[in-house]
Amino acid sequence: MHDGRPVVAISMHLLDQNAQGRQRVLSGRYRFIILVQTISFPSPEAFDRMASVILLREVIAALEVASDDCSSYLDPDTGEIITVTEEERNLAEDESWGDAPEWQREMLPKIRAVLESDRFLELPDRFDIHEWSIMEGFSRAQNNQRIRRELLDAIQRVGAFRAFRSAIRGLGMEQCWYQFRDEALAEIARRWLEEHKLPYK
Repeated sequence: MHDGRPVVAISMHLLDQNAQGRQRVLSGRYRFIILVQTISFPSPEAFDRMASVILLREVIAALEVASDDCSSYLDPDTGEIITVTEEERNLAEDESWGDAPEWQREMLPKIRAVLESDRFLELPDRFDIHEWSIMEGFSRAQNNQRIRRELLDAIQRVGAFRAFRSAIRGLGMEQCWYQFRDEALAEIARRWLEEHKLPYK
């Protein structure tokens, strides 16, 4: 393990003292010429950054919980994703942590770092995700005209999300919907990661 300080590599070559410009290894008289070359190794922090590959499934999981009250942030150096609720944001800004549960108090310093540092990247929020558009895409993708019309009608009603979920449940299409939604979120996650030039797997 190297700590980022230069490491000296020493190579020894045997040269003929009597050779005129020709280098030969001798069994008799010889002298050592030591060649010193400085090799710089990355620091541990740099190794961590190079080794950090973001897990796509974790980004997708964070997108799934996006809401008005909840935002997620990515540390591009470590790949860690931190989800912050409005309550936790207020606690971190207030510094009055005494009444918070122990598990929450342990998280608050990290949440404060997220809010105060420019290093963390905010993941797409619910407006970026625009789930209504995903529901519309799913509805229009249906080959059965009756089903397509029923789903499109549902998302045009007041309480579109509730009406859509009720419709897919009645049609027995919940599993198909969740697969479609998961792939839509995966595409949003991939596009976001690529825009930020972050490696992922």
